[in-house]
Amino acid sequence: MTITLKDILKDHVRTMHGIIRKVIDDITEEESMRTIGSSPNHIKWQTGHLVFAAMLAGGALGAEMHPPEGWDKLFGRGAEPPDKQKHFPPMAQLRAQLYDFQAQIVSQIESVAEDRLTTRRQISGTWEDTPLNAVLFLCGHDFYHCGQIAMIRHDLGRERSFG
Repeated sequence: MTITLKDILKDHVRTMHGIIRKVIDDITEEESMRTIGSSPNHIKWQTGHLVFAAMLAGGALGAEMHPPEGWDKLFGRGAEPPDKQKHFPPMAQLRAQLYDFQAQIVSQIESVAEDRLTTRRQISGTWEDTPLNAVLFLCGHDFYHCGQIAMIRHDLGRERSFG
């Protein structure tokens, strides 16, 4: 059996989605607003920010994904820092939106033509790359934020998420 780029990408993306779920699935509404140190990035903001990364990944693969109105001002690139904002959607709504986008990404990988993965295109604004590189970069971005969430979980007294 020949393993394709799509197979490798889908496996990597599914692994990342599993990591994300492991760190946010059991977070309560109260816990979602917790920060540590001088970082204003609480779990709720980071989850919303992951929604935007998922939207970029899906778009790189050709999907049309749109978050609820107003979320760009809360979670998008260049948004005000979380500690300067007052109102955030419930954690359950953020999780549901993220998990929906994640499912769309996997479906899009399954349906995208293999050569599209390696064809350079505009991802967002001035960002040009191949969808393959863009999605892998965004997986790294997501893992960075999962690390921040894992540190907050530790501060909450939770068991280690991995290992």
